[in-house]
Amino acid sequence: MPWALAAERSWRFEVDAAGPGVASTFPAEGARDAALTGAIVLEFSEPLAPSSVNAYSIELSDLSQAIPASLSVQGATVTLVPSVALQPGRSYRVSVRGSVADALGNPMGTAFELNFMTDQGRFAYPVRLAPAISTDAMAIGDVNGDGMADVVLTSGMADAPADESALFVAAGRADGSLGTPARTGAGRFLSCWLTSVAIGDLDGDGRNEVVVGGNGCGAAVFRQGSGGSLVLASLLNRADMARVRLADLDGDGRAELLGGSLASDQLSIWRQNAAGELVLHATPGLGATGAADFEVADVNGDGRPDLVAAVSGSYVAVLRQQADGSFAAPDRLATDNSWGGPQGIAVGDLNGDGRKDVVIAAGGNWPNAYIGVFHQRSDGSLGPMSRMASHDIPLAVRVADLDGDGRADVIVSHQGWMKAGIYLQQADGTLAAEELFIAPYGNFNPHSMAVGDVNRDGRPDIALAGELLLQKPGTNPLTRLAPSRWRTLSGSPGAK
Repeated sequence: MPWALAAERSWRFEVDAAGPGVASTFPAEGARDAALTGAIVLEFSEPLAPSSVNAYSIELSDLSQAIPASLSVQGATVTLVPSVALQPGRSYRVSVRGSVADALGNPMGTAFELNFMTDQGRFAYPVRLAPAISTDAMAIGDVNGDGMADVVLTSGMADAPADESALFVAAGRADGSLGTPARTGAGRFLSCWLTSVAIGDLDGDGRNEVVVGGNGCGAAVFRQGSGGSLVLASLLNRADMARVRLADLDGDGRAELLGGSLASDQLSIWRQNAAGELVLHATPGLGATGAADFEVADVNGDGRPDLVAAVSGSYVAVLRQQADGSFAAPDRLATDNSWGGPQGIAVGDLNGDGRKDVVIAAGGNWPNAYIGVFHQRSDGSLGPMSRMASHDIPLAVRVADLDGDGRADVIVSHQGWMKAGIYLQQADGTLAAEELFIAPYGNFNPHSMAVGDVNRDGRPDIALAGELLLQKPGTNPLTRLAPSRWRTLSGSPGAK
């Protein structure tokens, strides 16, 4: 006969019908400094069914094709190890499809994506200094007398009308950071685009002035006032001031102002008179219309600064300074003009022989893009151009010792292609092949790039088109992120 229960009893239980979710990742979502080698880790909200984890359900890609990787599952942790090293400065994605299931067979249902970028090496990713304005020209130097480098920039378009065609200063701080760029004065002071900015001591008082050049409408001179503020001191009404430089041509301790433009076959040289006014002193000719860029340096070893100009689409003009301070007629250095002539120009010792050489950026798109180096020979002449391959649209070019080895290196902007490139000088005096780094889109102005130690760590940084690329410390910047940089994702599908 059946046995009856002595008393009524009840049981409670829950049915687990929810799938797993991704709780945290390494590297973090949106990371921009992931290592090129090592593991990628996905931490789920509960243990997984190993059979649901495979190359289809979890895939690593570079956004265009899959990257082979080994997969391992231990409880709630999935580890991916790429079979090949990832490339620096590239975007990658880990796609987790909804078929990934927990130990009870419950699928995720909703797909998940992890997006990150790899460490690009020597330079950190660019940071925009002034989001509310577009930047045209940039320079680096102490413009408030506190002994710390500041970043000076000119604006084009801006969110606020008063900020258009204005001068801004991001002041250097004691901790190596920069202050928010602040507008100097009331705003617009020239009725054209502000295409060049230069920093130097015009009056020999030990404090730097700032000169801004405009495309077709002259130049403006700002002097340091009380407390280091910049005060508009004078306007120069001359059209050929789209590119400006400051350099002491005669050795008197005071810089001269030099100007040039694509629309003029002359350079303008301004000197300060006894009353402190800038007066047009000389207008040496280039031999053809259009200085895309120019530089001032001793390129024949006689101790006197010379003028070298990139005559757009044509050649390099070298105007040697004579003993009386005048400039000789230009010598023309041939360039490869098969696809656009020189646009940017710089000077420095690029083979370690103690003599200043000339480097240009030219050529347009690959495979015609190049940098060209004219090495100074022992007799003071400049040899024929030595050409090196470059990424598309090389434009602005500067020379600086980037890696602290005592040898000058070359820095090039590739505007329109969101790249900046460097050519490091090697121990034998040759330049290594170009290394590329992510940079802003740019504005196709050879004076939109400046190189200098912005954060006072002894390493030159790159300021380009309103953004800053800080050089990283150490000789091996491709360091794996620490686990403490994991980021927990809230609201993951199926998280318990």
